[in-house]
Amino acid sequence: MRKSSLYAEDIERILNATMEVASNRCTVESDGTLTVQLRCRDETLTVVGIKPVEFYNAEAVQRLALSLLDELEATSTLGGPVLTTVEARREEV
Repeated sequence: MRKSSLYAEDIERILNATMEVASNRCTVESDGTLTVQLRCRDETLTVVGIKPVEFYNAEAVQRLALSLLDELEATSTLGGPVLTTVEARREEV
């Protein structure tokens, strides 16, 4: 039985729309958890064991995307912050 109302492709689409600076690949594992592999420039971050409550619907996936961006930035060796489009526009003002 599925624990999320979304398929991996739906999650990828929402993450890509929210995280324009990173591409991703999602896999819903047999235990119902989510694995996300993020790529931003030359950096790759793989997050495993994301619980279904964190990707149950579109709003939850958008919140997850922001958390993943924070994690990507914290582990990044890019030398500068990874900004979403919205954050980048705020920086310009």
